[in-house]
Amino acid sequence: MSKRYGHAYEAQFIADALTRELDVAAPEGDFLPYDLLVTNDGGKRWLRVQVKGTAYVQCGKRLPTYKILAARGYKSKTQIEASEVDVLAIWVAPAATWYHIPIKNVKARSIYLTPTRESRSQYEIWKEAWNVYHVK
Repeated sequence: MSKRYGHAYEAQFIADALTRELDVAAPEGDFLPYDLLVTNDGGKRWLRVQVKGTAYVQCGKRLPTYKILAARGYKSKTQIEASEVDVLAIWVAPAATWYHIPIKNVKARSIYLTPTRESRSQYEIWKEAWNVYHVK
């Protein structure tokens, strides 16, 4: 994924979060393991969010399926750790759908998403789950 798409996904996240009355801060630079900080309720708790996105459907599947790597790094992909990031926010562009997966619920480096009504994949409970940012 190019940096251009990465910035577009982050901008989409910020716009969607603001319409849901969430506050978003973007750290300067791209050397941190997370892209954005998100809070509600006046900034009592900030969550570190890694934003990912995809527009590429996997071939050979019965339902449209999208693969995302829950990893960071340019050349060597290292799995994202709960000590670095709180939420993995994934934008599936063709379906115009967000997934907000708490990083502690990510079980592997590769995540497969099928944003259709028929899907019963393990990550479907996190589809449009903006409530993960409303923590106490």
